[in-house]
Amino acid sequence: MELRHYMRMLARGWWIIALAALSALILALAKAYVTVPQYRTSARLMVSPDFAQIETGQQIYSTTALQNRTIVTTIAEVLNSGSKFKEVGARLNLPPKEIFHYKNTAVTIPEANVLELFVDGPDPEIVTLLANGMAQQTIDEIDQTIPVYTLSILDAALPPAGAQSPKPLRDASLALILGGVFGAVLAVLQEQLRQPLQALRRRNTTDPVSTAYTRRHFDQQAKEILGRVETASLGIVYLDGLQDSMETLSAPVIQRVLRQVKTILRNELRGNDLIGRWDTTSFAVLLPDTPESAAARTLDRILTALAQPLDTGMENETLKLTPYSGAATRRPGMTYQQLSEEAEAALASSYRNGEKKVLFSSVAGPQSA
Repeated sequence: MELRHYMRMLARGWWIIALAALSALILALAKAYVTVPQYRTSARLMVSPDFAQIETGQQIYSTTALQNRTIVTTIAEVLNSGSKFKEVGARLNLPPKEIFHYKNTAVTIPEANVLELFVDGPDPEIVTLLANGMAQQTIDEIDQTIPVYTLSILDAALPPAGAQSPKPLRDASLALILGGVFGAVLAVLQEQLRQPLQALRRRNTTDPVSTAYTRRHFDQQAKEILGRVETASLGIVYLDGLQDSMETLSAPVIQRVLRQVKTILRNELRGNDLIGRWDTTSFAVLLPDTPESAAARTLDRILTALAQPLDTGMENETLKLTPYSGAATRRPGMTYQQLSEEAEAALASSYRNGEKKVLFSSVAGPQSA
């Protein structure tokens, strides 16, 4: 279940994944295009005792020192020396500024008295000359300073067959994968942020019990609509008996009943009509571009439908409410506040007189059935 949830998140955020992967691919290719190619070559050297140079009785000491890798480590430090590397470059007539583009690195081979020298730089021929020159200079220095050991070349450095970096195909493939992974993470985060925002938006705009608009959001939407249309009718439906039921029935039952009421209202209205929960026991509907006669017919159908018993979800138990409705139709220059006040006044009159039909504001004109 959790996996399917994340798969749906990724499916909804496919464009984020694609955009991140494509961006990473373009950046990788652009970097490969502008980056100066770097070449690498290596030389391997071996250290061994020179028994011809060792005094009698010192052979065991020399072999032990070699086994402890003290000598091998010392030679590795010489091969890593930056000053020695510059000396080799000077002998190759490299300008001082040029040598900074090259780098020497020496490592010891585990379980062996062998060292490997790597040289990296932008010119394949120069890296080869530097590697072999550095190896030979170190051999000469060891012969002079530690004559009881012999440093010899196992494998001389050869010109590299291709650039060490960049490698466009490899870099592009890796960028595409990493970009896709990064995009997937962004897609999941975007979904996790969007869902709380959607829930917050729904709480601000939708009544959680009935799923109709909240009074505040209904008012806002109604004012916007009245700014675009000249004619509109506002109807308020009061459900007599609902307050008593809310005090005796459980919250799930009341939720079921109110959602049925909202469904009934929606079934009798057009797609652009508004439905809002006016207060605890009343609903409001705004009918844009609807004159009084058409609004009266619509509200009359609503009253007839709401007068039928409502399902409570409990076995063989229904809830019968008595609906009353008051309405008003907008006149030229009329504000939303005036429209709602007249609709409320008509509802109060309808309930007070026990009217079982739609009662329109007396200010607007005669009553309509």
